Amino acid sequence: TRRVNEWLHKTLLEHGIRHADLVELCSGAGNHTVGLSSHFARVVCVEIDRHLVSRARQNVDANRLENVTLICGNMKRLAQLLRKAGWARDPQRSLVALVDPPRCGLDSVTTKFLV
Repeated sequence: TRRVNEWLHKTLLEHGIRHADLVELCSGAGNHTVGLSSHFARVVCVEIDRHLVSRARQNVDANRLENVTLICGNMKRLAQLLRKAGWARDPQRSLVALVDPPRCGLDSVTTKFLV
């Protein structure tokens, strides 16, 4: 996880992306969230497993992360979940998506929404 986080941060800087928003799908217990949140203005994490969301909440709280929103839900309903959470895209910032999907991969609805 640490190497992935370091690589992602380096890649963002190489492309001039700073203070972007991060949408993390299939975020699990928040391992990437904790490592990357300081590099983003806002982070929203979507995870379908409520137990993992609970663990992510513990990680976020333990690390005093104030820019993170955790959402329990199916990423196939991403637009609805973001609206329900009151999370709106800021057109002044780049949007970065980090997706760590299950073996079945990322569905076409979510892909179209992100692109």
